[in-house]
Amino acid sequence: MKNYKKEKYSKNNLIVLFSVLMFFSILILTACSDAVFASQPLELTLDEIVITGDPILDTISNNSIGKKIIEQGKNINVADVLKLGAEVDIKRTAAAGDTGDIISIRGLSRNRIMLNLNGRPLTASGIVGGYYIDWSGIPLDDIEKIEIIKGGSSALYGNNAIGGAVNIITRKPKSGRPKTTLYAMGAKNEADGANDNFKIGHSGKNGRLGYSLAVSRRKSPEFLWNNDFTGKNGSIFLYYDMPRGAKLSFGGQYSNTRRGFIRNNRRSLDCDNPLFNSKINEDYPLSLGETISGSGINNIANIGPGAYWDKDKYLYDLTYNQPFRNGYFEIKHYRNKEDRKEKNFSTADGHLVLDRVVESDRSFGSSVQVVKIDGRNETTFGAERKIIANGDITVNFVDNVYNGRIYTGTTPNNEGLNQNFYIQNVSRINDRLSVTAGLRRYDYIIGSLTPSTRELSGSGAVPKFSAQYDFSGGQSVSVSAYHAERTPGLPEIYWAQNAVKVVGNARIPVALPELKTERNKAAEISYCKNFNKTDNLRATAYSYKISDYIMSRFETNWSGIYNIDSVGINGFSLEANKAFGPLSSLNANATWQKSSKAGDLFDTDNLLNGLDSIPKFKLNLSYERKLKNFRGSVLALGARYVGKQDQIYTFGKNVNRLVKVDSFTIFDAGIKIPLERGYQAEIFVDNVFNKKYEEKFGYPLMGRTIGASMKVDF
Repeated sequence: MKNYKKEKYSKNNLIVLFSVLMFFSILILTACSDAVFASQPLELTLDEIVITGDPILDTISNNSIGKKIIEQGKNINVADVLKLGAEVDIKRTAAAGDTGDIISIRGLSRNRIMLNLNGRPLTASGIVGGYYIDWSGIPLDDIEKIEIIKGGSSALYGNNAIGGAVNIITRKPKSGRPKTTLYAMGAKNEADGANDNFKIGHSGKNGRLGYSLAVSRRKSPEFLWNNDFTGKNGSIFLYYDMPRGAKLSFGGQYSNTRRGFIRNNRRSLDCDNPLFNSKINEDYPLSLGETISGSGINNIANIGPGAYWDKDKYLYDLTYNQPFRNGYFEIKHYRNKEDRKEKNFSTADGHLVLDRVVESDRSFGSSVQVVKIDGRNETTFGAERKIIANGDITVNFVDNVYNGRIYTGTTPNNEGLNQNFYIQNVSRINDRLSVTAGLRRYDYIIGSLTPSTRELSGSGAVPKFSAQYDFSGGQSVSVSAYHAERTPGLPEIYWAQNAVKVVGNARIPVALPELKTERNKAAEISYCKNFNKTDNLRATAYSYKISDYIMSRFETNWSGIYNIDSVGINGFSLEANKAFGPLSSLNANATWQKSSKAGDLFDTDNLLNGLDSIPKFKLNLSYERKLKNFRGSVLALGARYVGKQDQIYTFGKNVNRLVKVDSFTIFDAGIKIPLERGYQAEIFVDNVFNKKYEEKFGYPLMGRTIGASMKVDF
C-alpha cells in the first residue's frame, strides 16, 4: 500500500505554484502590451458553448460559472466541458464511453443531477445499475449553451435534482440563407490509433418552418485493455411558427455507442500485494477492470477478450408554446427508448459465455408550465407526470457451467410513476431586493421489479427560498435556504431488497432496512462584484445536511443499495473573469469542499470520514490571447489542478482498504486560426507535460494528446 498512501504535497505544491506564476507572468506581459493593440477589437469566430445561470433570478444556486469558449472537437461529450467549472468534479475510468457515475456537483452525483435537453429530461431509467446519465450519447453538436443550476434551491426542477440540474439548449435556426457546417478532428496519443471526430450540421428557416439537422461520428482507440469506443449520432429538430405567436417544435434523436468493457490488467486485485503493480498484458497500462452489471457476483461478470456492448438510443419530444398577455404556457411530451446488446467471452479461452439484450429504458412523460408576469412579480406554475420504465433482460445464450450457476435474465417490464406539482414566485420588492419562494409537491410509486421485491411509494412537499440584494457599485449578495429530496429508483429498490454478499463460494442474502427517501436541508450564500461588462468576481459558500443518503455498493464481495444515516457537505468557491484590453482574457475558479458521514453499514471500520472520491481542492485557469500579427489567431492556455481523493477499495472476501488518488495538474494549449472563406483550423496539445494521472482509483487516463481540426461554414 505504500505506493497508494504516499502523499506528494511538496511536488504538487510546486506544480500549483508554477502554474499560478506562469499565468500571472503572462498577465503582466499582456497588460504591458494591450495598450499597443487597444484599437483592435477581439472578434472570435468560433462556436461557443456558454455556461450560464438561471435566466430569471441570479441567485446563488443558479449562478454563472463563467463564459467559456470551447472548441467542440476537443471534447467528446458534455462531461468534458463541465470539468472546467467551479464546484463540479469529474471522475472517469476512460476518456470516452465511460458508463459510470462520473460527474458530481458540490459533491453530489449518482442519480442526483437532472440532465435536460431543451427542457426534456435525458436521465435514463436504468434496469441494472439504477438511474444514470449517459454522457456518451450526448454529442456536442449544434449546442447553443449549457446552463448549470447548482444545488436544489429551484422549485422548477424535479425532486430528484438534489445535486443540481444541467440544461442543454440547442441552437435555433435563423431566417435567411441556410447554414451548413462541416467539422473534422484528428488526434494522436499513447493509444494505438487515432481519435477522430466528424460532424455535419445544416439548418435553415423558410417562412414559418425552421429545421436543424446534424450527424456525427466519434471514435477512440483502446487505451485501456479492450476499451475502444465508437459513437454515432443523428438528430432532427423542426420548428413551426403558428398564428398568434404560438410555436410548435419536434425533436428526434438517435445515437449508437459501441464500447469495449475494460479488462483487468493487474495480476493481483490485492492492493497490498506486489503483483497489484504487475501487468497481465504489457501492451496496455496497469488498470482495474469492469464487470457486467446486473449479472451478479459470478464468472460471467468478469470481462473477457472482445467483450462489448452495442447500444441504440432514441429520443422523441414535442413542445407547444403559446404566449398570452403578460406570460405564456408550454406543453411538453417526451419518450425514450434504449436497448443494449451485450456480449462477454471467457477470460481463459475466449469462447462466448454471455449474449443478452437489455431493454434499459422505456420512459415517457408530459408536463405543463404556465408563466405569468404581473408588474414586479413573475409566477410559474407547473405539473409533471413521468412514467419511469424499463423492459426485459433477454438472455440469448449463457454458459452456465462457466458461470457457476443458472442465469436466465428477467422479464420485469417494470414501471414507476412520478408526479410533481410546483409553484415558484419571483418578487422584485424594489430596484435592489428580489425574493424567490417556491414549493414542490411530489408523489411516487415504484412497482415491484420481481416477485421477491415489494412496491414502494411515498409523497412529500419541499419548500424553497432565495433572496438577492443589489448594492451600489455592481455588488450583490444572495442567500438561499431550502429542502430537497430524492426518491429511490427502480433497480435501487431491487438491490435494497435483494442485497448479497459472498461467503466462501456461496452467495448469501443480506437483510437491509427498507430504502428511505433522501432528504437534504441546505443553506447557501454568495457575494458577487461586477466591475464592468467583462470583469467580475463571485464567492459562494454552501452547507448540506443530508439524512438517509442513498448509497450504492457493487463490489467483488458485496452488492446492495442502502441508506447512510447522515452525510454532511460544506464547500466554498471563488470565480473570477478578467479582460486585459480587447485582446486578452483570464477565467479562474477555485473550490474547497469537505464531506462527512455517520452510520455507513458498509464502512464498519470507519476507513473514510466522508464520501468517496471528493477532492478537497480544485483549481481551473484559462487564458486567451488574440494574436494580431497571425491573422487574428487566438492562443488558448489552460491548467486544471485537482487535489487528492480518498476512496474505499474492496478486494477478496470482505477486505476493505482506504486508498488514495494522487493530486494532479494538467496543462493544455491550443491555437485557433481563422482562414479564408469560412474555414477555421486549430492545433492543440492536451496534457502538455504528459502527466500520468487518475481521476478514479486504478484507472489511468491518457497522457499527452496532439491534434488538429478543420471547420468550414457555408
